[in-house]
Amino acid sequence: MSENKYYIYINGSKIAVSKELYDYDRQSERKITYAEVDRKTERFKADQDKLKAEFIPSL
Repeated sequence: MSENKYYIYINGSKIAVSKELYDYDRQSERKITYAEVDRKTERFKADQDKLKAEFIPSL
């Protein structure tokens, strides 16, 4: 049975890594995306019961 291969890119080079390292890399990228993009997105919070909408500005 062949083992699944996991790859990450470092300086444009495709490197084969273990699943643990691959998962760690993906989690790190997601944390960076959250800090750079998600937190900086303006949002609306709606309360249907009170018929109220609140604007939440970006950080």
